[in-house]
Amino acid sequence: ERAVFVGDTVWDMRAGRRAGVRCVALLCGGIARADLEEAGAQAVYADPAALLAGLEDSPLA
Repeated sequence: ERAVFVGDTVWDMRAGRRAGVRCVALLCGGIARADLEEAGAQAVYADPAALLAGLEDSPLA
């Protein structure tokens, strides 16, 4: 219940969702936000630095 899957492709989001964990997407992989969200991302960040900076305010906190 505390695990979070972080990835930057729709395939990452699908794999995390199939594994039953919450998914966080990064836009640095070149995939559109809408595609990542459709594939299962519960939160989307520009890059790893943005994820760390926004972690406290994340819907996953």
